[in-house]
Amino acid sequence: MKKNNNSDNNSNNTRPLSLYNQVTSTPWQDNTALLLIASDKVYDGVDRSFLEYFLHGGRLVSFGSEFDRMIADRVIRQPVQTAQLGLVSLNYVGRDMNYVGHDSVSVIGTRYCYRESGTSILSDVMLTSLACDEVTCQPVIVEAEHQTAGSLAILSQVCLSVSV
Repeated sequence: MKKNNNSDNNSNNTRPLSLYNQVTSTPWQDNTALLLIASDKVYDGVDRSFLEYFLHGGRLVSFGSEFDRMIADRVIRQPVQTAQLGLVSLNYVGRDMNYVGHDSVSVIGTRYCYRESGTSILSDVMLTSLACDEVTCQPVIVEAEHQTAGSLAILSQVCLSVSV
């Protein structure tokens, strides 16, 4: 969500504002508390702007986006899923990397997951698995923490809707 100060100079106006068309022309990073990315593809260098935001202390949550490949190595989930989206059962993974409880939650997921190692494509970024595919134990939701900038991202190959 971004604070919208452009329309009436009222600093208390916190209506959600779509960033996509304004990313390259309007300064938004300083007024953004949390960036939500819920688009599978990000065009026209917008992904680079999102990455810069993350590298400079920004916080973001990504749902099934190609943007994730700029931070974490994505791989095709095994067994190979023929459809672009499918039902995935997830188990929560605790900080000690042990599965928590026996219950799982079913979500709509992409055909991707993340590599199991805790290293990111970026230096100074540590990845922690938060939820794994119940069948294959492959990470589907990870936390990315930038050690020096204090940035935090929740990256997921879980979708908010089934439209593609």
